[in-house]
Amino acid sequence: MSNNKQQTAVEQLINHLIEYGFDLSLHKMEIEHFKEMQKDQHIKSWEAGLMKVDFNEYYEQTYGGNK
Repeated sequence: MSNNKQQTAVEQLINHLIEYGFDLSLHKMEIEHFKEMQKDQHIKSWEAGLMKVDFNEYYEQTYGGNK
């Protein structure tokens, strides 16, 4: 494993909002909740990949495709 930590989409959004001057200090609980949701989504995707599920089928069933 590499030591280069990549940012999740949620982390990138948070950093972007901070750069534009948004004060997110009052929203720490919500931010942590969304980070946990994203982690759960990654886990489910990982597990689906291990079961050799077609990604497009998995995404459509899980998130509803391009809606």
